[in-house]
Amino acid sequence: MGVLRDQGFNRVSIGVPDIGADSEMSVACYQNPAPIHSLIDAARTFGYRSINVDLGFGRAWQTPESFSLKLATIIELEPDRLLVFDYARPPQRYRPVTGDEIRELCCQDDKGAMRQICFDQLISAGYHYIGLGQFVRPDDDLAIAQERGRLRRHCQGFTRHGYCDHVGFGLGGISQIDDLYTQNTDALERYQQQLDMDQLPTCRGWRCESGGQVRQMVMERLACDLELDIHAIETRYGLIFRQYFSSIWPVLEQLSRDGLIELSDRFISILSAGRPEVDTICNLFEKDLGGARH
Repeated sequence: MGVLRDQGFNRVSIGVPDIGADSEMSVACYQNPAPIHSLIDAARTFGYRSINVDLGFGRAWQTPESFSLKLATIIELEPDRLLVFDYARPPQRYRPVTGDEIRELCCQDDKGAMRQICFDQLISAGYHYIGLGQFVRPDDDLAIAQERGRLRRHCQGFTRHGYCDHVGFGLGGISQIDDLYTQNTDALERYQQQLDMDQLPTCRGWRCESGGQVRQMVMERLACDLELDIHAIETRYGLIFRQYFSSIWPVLEQLSRDGLIELSDRFISILSAGRPEVDTICNLFEKDLGGARH
């Protein structure tokens, strides 16, 4: 932790480990707050500006009760940010490079209960919901950036630094340079071998092509601004939005009737009732995002 701070890193994100069939970690160990507590204390001692904790839900070994207890212990540690995510749709950094990992998930009712627990406990504790599972303190840089219309999103989550290159270090690290994405191997031996040969430990890469870029921009603006200027998208990409997303438009109309969004030919605005559903609304546009070429 100290070495990274000396190198100029000023924010840290701590992931709560998963329990799988190949893990020696027990549920009792999972519930123990000491390991996370020690990391947060170390980060504060070394002067990190912001501390985030990632917490997944939806595994078969989890129950709403056990998840509620775990979340409560993390809230007591007062991290600046918490990212809660569904193990069925984890952030890119938690997806195995090989893509063949299968872990048992809980039932939909329990998953829904865990998701609601996140909102109930974190909002009650004073956190502000940015969107896509990200909760922050009201005075956090991300909350202020969203309020001022300056929030952005890249491959690792929300940021206030605009459209800049992002370089990932470590096992499974993801880098984003313009429309090119690369990922490091998550095999330790292979990672070390490539570094020893003065090679980047990259195991795969993909380029986001035009169709994917449109969808990514739509999702980013909805997630960051909670509204979308349809005319701006049409002008930038030379398309007719309603035709381009013809398969999605009826769903958007239903969301409008349900009071979750305000919809017109010029704008999509996510209403207060729709804020907890930002993830679902954005995911509508993620379908067929694979204008990506590997």
